[in-house]
Amino acid sequence: MKTRLFFKIFSGLLLLLALLTTACTETSNNFFVPDREGPSLLSITPANGEIANVDNTILLTFNERVKAGEGKVFFNGKEVTLTFNGKTASYVYGNLDYNQNCDFTVSPGAVADLYGNLFDGVSIRFVTSERPQPAARTFDAVVSLTGKGTHTSIQKAIDEVPANRTEPWLIFVMNGTYEEQIIIPENKPFIHLIGQDADKTIVKLWINSAAEEDPTDPNVWKYSYKKLGKPEASMVSVKASDFYAENISFVNGYGKELQKGPMALAMYTQNDRNSFKNCKFISFQDTWQTNPKADDNGRVYVQDCWIEGAVDYFYGNGNCLLEHCTFYSTREGAVLVAPSHNANTRWGYVMNNCIIDGNQLASDGRVKLGRPWHNSPITVYLNTTFNIDIAPEGWTDMGAIPKLFAEYNSKDKNGAVMDLSQRKTMYSYKDAQENTVTGSCQAVLTASEAARYTYENIISEGDYWNPKKYMEKVAAPANLKRNLDVLSWDSSKYAICYLVLSGDEIVEITKETYCIVEEGKTYQVKAVGEYGSLSDASEEI
Repeated sequence: MKTRLFFKIFSGLLLLLALLTTACTETSNNFFVPDREGPSLLSITPANGEIANVDNTILLTFNERVKAGEGKVFFNGKEVTLTFNGKTASYVYGNLDYNQNCDFTVSPGAVADLYGNLFDGVSIRFVTSERPQPAARTFDAVVSLTGKGTHTSIQKAIDEVPANRTEPWLIFVMNGTYEEQIIIPENKPFIHLIGQDADKTIVKLWINSAAEEDPTDPNVWKYSYKKLGKPEASMVSVKASDFYAENISFVNGYGKELQKGPMALAMYTQNDRNSFKNCKFISFQDTWQTNPKADDNGRVYVQDCWIEGAVDYFYGNGNCLLEHCTFYSTREGAVLVAPSHNANTRWGYVMNNCIIDGNQLASDGRVKLGRPWHNSPITVYLNTTFNIDIAPEGWTDMGAIPKLFAEYNSKDKNGAVMDLSQRKTMYSYKDAQENTVTGSCQAVLTASEAARYTYENIISEGDYWNPKKYMEKVAAPANLKRNLDVLSWDSSKYAICYLVLSGDEIVEITKETYCIVEEGKTYQVKAVGEYGSLSDASEEI
């Protein structure tokens, strides 16, 4: 009993001594006094003037444990937050340009020790590295209806993709109309599907969502996914993350040709980090459904695409940023979007620098920007150009009160800023008990509110996902020369291989900068970037 008591007392004294040692500094007379000195910076990486990666961590190491103070920290002019761990403070950055000058400043008082003593601050400037030259390679698979590739079916090429990849698997699709359903399973991320020409590389299938026969219309059941024996109602279903498509038209023939319902999806994206460049999505009702995972904040990024339909033809949930895209309506009174975002969704649907257009039927002034499907829908149109007149109220009711349905800097086809004073702000719907529910939402954003909707915030925040790097074009091959049957060209910086074309015919896909060609034909060459994206065509020779 006495031994245990002694041990407890002794342990307590040791703990007290340790605390005093941490809180105080030793004088020359071996007496302890309170710590009144701020933390000292032992090292910072990258150091001032160094070259750093475009995705990196700035790490500050101090002589003692530190915490956040009252001052501010800035990276490239933007206020940021440090992460503290013992004697270190860090800031993770990403998505920087290559060879970019960067400034990092910790203001006086932004860092303190555990007893409130403040750090004096530090500023550094560094530059990001040059873009590395990727290794030469060709596509992992080539799809061609004529048998010139490795596969004649897109789905068969996908079936042979290794599971659980962490780097892109490049599939090139030659021109042709591929009449097949495409399903990309969840265990096959990082598939990059690159078409030859968006207008001539077409995935097309007649299919709809009907689950039973319609006695008034035999075509409904004829093209039902159940009647066709298909596992899903969508023509294309992307269940995997990190999918990228470029230069492909996704056309639901039922919706496009018959111009009627029921649901006839051309595309169904169901996971986080899906992106598209220069693609077309065409149907009538429910052309594209978004349902990305990641706690209702899964992301879809779309650039330079064409989305066509008439009824709720972009709908679902997730954080989806569409830039420089065209929404093309094919019916009077068409409705563009029908979002159904959950309460914790941060950004919702964001259309930036897009065009609202349509055929003659849709030019009657009754087209709506969207309607609230379920839950807490969010849709924002920024810097939109309207080539057709839409309903003055802009929006309409459905099954919820929108969290935010708003615009900023909308312009007509002549570039004049539009009057948004008649935009709808009051909404109503019937609940499950047939009770009327009413509510309101903002219809116009201020400049400061609109400024929050950036690519960095919507797409890159959290993990620095940067699909724009997939879309970067390398320079077209230059200095084409022809010596008898040998065509040659200068290498394009950052290219992995080249397409040699005679008209629309793919003559060869090669890592070399030359190719054997035939007399009497003309040729062009396109360079292929690291992630499969195609350059513009070279001069013709």
